[in-house]
Amino acid sequence: MYVHSVAALITIVAGALAGAAASLGVNELRDWWRLQRATDGIDVEEEGRAGSRVTARVKNSSNYCIHDATAYVTIQHGHEDVLSPPRPFRAYLWPEYRKKLTQDRLCWAVKAPTPNPVSVDIFPREEQVLDVADFGANSEWVEIPSEVGYSSSQTAADVERVESKGGQRISSRIFLKSGKKYCGTIKIVSANTKARAFEIEIDPSDTEKPLRVLSGRRPR
Repeated sequence: MYVHSVAALITIVAGALAGAAASLGVNELRDWWRLQRATDGIDVEEEGRAGSRVTARVKNSSNYCIHDATAYVTIQHGHEDVLSPPRPFRAYLWPEYRKKLTQDRLCWAVKAPTPNPVSVDIFPREEQVLDVADFGANSEWVEIPSEVGYSSSQTAADVERVESKGGQRISSRIFLKSGKKYCGTIKIVSANTKARAFEIEIDPSDTEKPLRVLSGRRPR
């Protein structure tokens, strides 16, 4: 009787463990499927020039929400291409720093939940607009915004008013020389997808479509 009871208990435990393992496998497979589908659903499309600025449109073609999407930009440039920020503007990267623009964050061209947030949720079949570059009124520079926006969006009066109230003025990421093409990448990362990188080209001389998305890939 005792032997039969032990055998029955072992059978029950083995069955429970097998069921738990199967359930875990199904959940992992489901999570993997969601991850792949959400990642594959990320796409970046260029938009035409609007005044002195150019934006990209980040699309979510999947059936899953992309949480906390953040964009990182890398621009291939030489140290001689970096400009000192024109007054009264500021930038994080100066010629003296000898540092290149690599994997730095951009900002989203939306006002919610805060103006120019560093990350946003992109709901299924939704699109969000990403700030990429400003060329100045006379195409005198290529200004890449930081995660808080464009320094050129603040006039000298704006800067004085902000600083008088103890606020922080906006610093762009970098000012680059105009008159040449720049290649680079925009990488989209989020809380529930793999990163996706898109090769881009910025051509300030193109008055209609200065930003082009050349290719997109999902890093391994």
